[in-house]
Amino acid sequence: MVADQERQERAQTREPLAPARLGPAQRRGLVMLAISAVVLLGLIVLLVARLVAASQAVATAPVFSLDGKPAPDFTTTLYSGEAGQTFHLAAERGKPVVINFFASWCGPCAEEAPILQAGWRTYAQRDGVVFIGIVYQDSRQNALGFAQQEGVPYAIGADPNGETAIAYGVTGVPETVFINREGIVVSKYGGPLDSGSLARSIQAILK
Repeated sequence: MVADQERQERAQTREPLAPARLGPAQRRGLVMLAISAVVLLGLIVLLVARLVAASQAVATAPVFSLDGKPAPDFTTTLYSGEAGQTFHLAAERGKPVVINFFASWCGPCAEEAPILQAGWRTYAQRDGVVFIGIVYQDSRQNALGFAQQEGVPYAIGADPNGETAIAYGVTGVPETVFINREGIVVSKYGGPLDSGSLARSIQAILK
């Protein structure tokens, strides 16, 4: 009993173990880890700041709109029809005009193609509405292949430098512009048209 008690007293009086010392390589590793954490945090803060700035810029940017303004004039060389044939918008004054910006690589353009075909059959014959397709960032061969495959019944024309698309504020396809008999842009529809939206938009340019 006495021996056990002495051993316990000696154990209680022992000095605590000194903490293990890190070697140079371990210290360097910790320093690099700390630096990496600081750099990562800085990148996250920078990314958040840029996202906030971008969202504010989008929120305050003016909306491009031609509604109620004269339609920008343009002349396009037609891919369909006789060689060298052109379409001049100003020459169509007095007629309602539907301009459809499309591309062969555009899935939604194929989705709306039957809607535009039906609209052309209804309004071109009965009300004299002019339909014209403008190729957006695409080749003549691909555009003609698309028109043939989808049965596009109206003329399609080139926009090799993108000038017409820029003039109408087109940022993607499909987009469709509706112009009344006076040459005024009544509306521009972004995305694939459905039968209801096409009918309403054409009725607005027939007034």
